[in-house]
Order: sequence, then structure tokens, then C-alpha cells
Amino acid sequence: MDAKKILEVTALYRARFEVEGIPARRMDLDQFFSSKAQMLEHAHHLLGGIEEYLKDPGKQGKANRHLASVQVLLWVARWYTLQELMSHSRPDQEPQGLTTEESVIALKAAAKVWRELELPTWPVRGHLDGRFKTFEGGVPEVLELAADSLSATSTKRQEV
Repeated sequence: MDAKKILEVTALYRARFEVEGIPARRMDLDQFFSSKAQMLEHAHHLLGGIEEYLKDPGKQGKANRHLASVQVLLWVARWYTLQELMSHSRPDQEPQGLTTEESVIALKAAAKVWRELELPTWPVRGHLDGRFKTFEGGVPEVLELAADSLSATSTKRQEV
């Protein structure tokens, strides 16, 4: 994988960690993971090292190994299947738009940033799931509602 692709993949994982509220925390290297949360915190921590290693062309192999470690932790934590992880690492083909998961992460991240920046908000009306509806709350709530609806729709399709 080239450096650009590695950075794209780490950005995807970092966005999910931030949306999920998982802090980046290095674990004690003399210990075993004591929880799924600790494992995810360490995986988040490793992303910073990947970005640093990529600044030195001689350390791209180390960046790849760290990314592989992060992906194993995400698989063990049941965040992604092996198929999904492999698809993250494949070279880009024609632009396909965002995956459903990437869209959900982006919507939740946008809602979080909207709140953190204390941007003005207003009541929103619109279509959701083919129905016209007045949404409760403002823009951040609508972004989260859209993310939840998209996620639920995707889950229903997978069950069929």
C-alpha cells in the first residue's frame, strides 16, 4: 500500500474512534489487554505512530506493520470483518462514493463538530425514509437521525 492509501485508511479509522468517543491511549507494553475498550484505545494510539512513520520514506514498512496491527485489533473487537478490512486496504478504483458505514461516520462526526463549535441551529423539516416529517431539534439532531436511519436501512438489507 502506498503512503496516500495508508493515510486514507488511518483517517477512516480515526474518524470512527472520534465518533465513538474512544481516546488514544498507549497501553502498558508489559501487560495484556484487560478489556475491549483498552484494546481500541491502543489501536487509536497506534494511528499517530503510523502517520509519523510515513514522514520518513525508509519507515513505510513499519507504518504498514502498525496498520496491520490496528486492523487486527479492529477485527478482534468486532468492528470490521476481515472482508471489510481487506477492502479498506485495496487500491482505489473508480470513485464509488462513500460506503454506508463511511456515510454514517461522516454524519455523526458532522453532528459532533456542529455541537462542539456551538454553531447556530434551527428547526428542520424534510423527508426521511420517504415520509415528510418535522424533526425534533435542530441540525445536529437531524444529522444523527439520518445516520441512524441509514445504519438501520443497511442492517435490514444485510438481514434479508
